[in-house]
Amino acid sequence: LISPITSDKENLKTMIGLLNTKIAPESGTNLFDAIKMGIEKLSQNQNNIGTSSALVIFTDGEDFSDINENLLNEFRKKRIKLIIVGVGTNKGILLTENDGKILKNKNNTQVKTKLEHDYLNSLVAKSNGLYFEFNNELNPISEIIENIKILKGTKLSQLTNSANPGNKYHYPLIIAAILICLDLLFTIRIFKF
Repeated sequence: LISPITSDKENLKTMIGLLNTKIAPESGTNLFDAIKMGIEKLSQNQNNIGTSSALVIFTDGEDFSDINENLLNEFRKKRIKLIIVGVGTNKGILLTENDGKILKNKNNTQVKTKLEHDYLNSLVAKSNGLYFEFNNELNPISEIIENIKILKGTKLSQLTNSANPGNKYHYPLIIAAILICLDLLFTIRIFKF
């Protein structure tokens, strides 16, 4: 929603910096809408035959939507690898607002989030995906990157090393600067007879 699929790392870093919790219109997790949108976006950009894609989702696994088995089967059909990163712990933690107050729901009870390990494992099993856990003790980022690199048909090294081909504004800018310098150096005088 925030950034188009791109290999421009600087643009992506800028977009990630703009993320905040106020962007989402509703609170809570709707994992299957995120998965569905990811499949649609990746399917639109999967131009090369024989390439693979990966959808990486960071979630606590507390899903408030219905399980859609057909959606999970799309990963096999479209050669998209579902990688779920479970964030949090099984013990859980109370959520706080920006001012530090403990968040409460509509029933005025404290909101606690915890990692739904078993649920997330069942999703990746049904989609032939991968599951990792991320918390204070575990950081699987390098392992996730390695798994993405070994996907059959992935051209990750070519994508990450290429510059964004859309940014060509500097050529006309250089030409304009040269013409301005020439104009300042050589003034043309018009003589009337």
